[in-house]
Amino acid sequence: MNVLFVGGGRRVELAWRFIDKDYCVYSYELDRKAPIASVARIIEGLRWDDPLVLQDLATVIIGNDIRLVLPLMDAAIPICARLPELIGTLVLTPSPIVADICYDKHQYQQFMMGNFPTLYPSAMGEDFPWIAKPRFGFGSKHIITIKNVYDWDEFTSIYNSKDFVFQKKLEGDEYSVDAYFDKNGKYVDGIPRLRLRVGSGEVITSKTVNNSNLQSATQLIGEALGLVGPINMQFMKERDSSVFHNFEVNCRFGGGWTFTIEAGLDAIALIDNEYFGVEYNYVPRKWKKNFLLERSYRDHYYKNSN
Repeated sequence: MNVLFVGGGRRVELAWRFIDKDYCVYSYELDRKAPIASVARIIEGLRWDDPLVLQDLATVIIGNDIRLVLPLMDAAIPICARLPELIGTLVLTPSPIVADICYDKHQYQQFMMGNFPTLYPSAMGEDFPWIAKPRFGFGSKHIITIKNVYDWDEFTSIYNSKDFVFQKKLEGDEYSVDAYFDKNGKYVDGIPRLRLRVGSGEVITSKTVNNSNLQSATQLIGEALGLVGPINMQFMKERDSSVFHNFEVNCRFGGGWTFTIEAGLDAIALIDNEYFGVEYNYVPRKWKKNFLLERSYRDHYYKNSN
């Protein structure tokens, strides 16, 4: 069965997980030399802001008999969410409205403040320091710390504040929760992970933790949004506090999801069971606790590179 990664980039380990379950992996990329090329069939595509990208994706999917589409970059999710309007292939995204909310940090902030204000670290009414995040940013890129009113004056002299969201700067432990929601938007299970070491926004060292507060918060937020399939939520717990703050949701396989699969929450098997009728009996909360990930790097080489 053919699966299309949209923006697979460096998701080589995830591709191997699909290959192990007899999928043939294709990946829609701007650059043929992306690391995913070592295991996937690369299809050179268009930029996310190209007005023809949606139709181009539909043509690629139909032409290559793709049965499952998985966006793996945040900017690809709102685009892929609109593919079902053109084709009948399974595209694992929430509705276009929800995809837009989760991609646009302004909209997500409004959703959280309207539904779960105690879970969101809004800077509104809070003393400095704050952090400014680009409205359509991703990972940890271009985040600016605003320590005082002088920093604020400098910030507003350079940037348009409407292009950012502002959150209270938290000091403490950072957690991810990888979770799976069924086709009706119901929470199946989730694995919280303590992010012990991170590089360029990707987890390098992580450990699974059994925390019911994180699981409950993930279920509440995800079901209120109507998420489907594999997702990733980001939380932080302030030092000397028991409160977890949610500051981001990614409606896709995140970079640490292969660890979550290894720990026992096999989202690929759940997808196969729910959408393609492959027998699989999943028992929630039986995954490995205090399970540790140490990520290594692998080199990829290309001849005659220009």
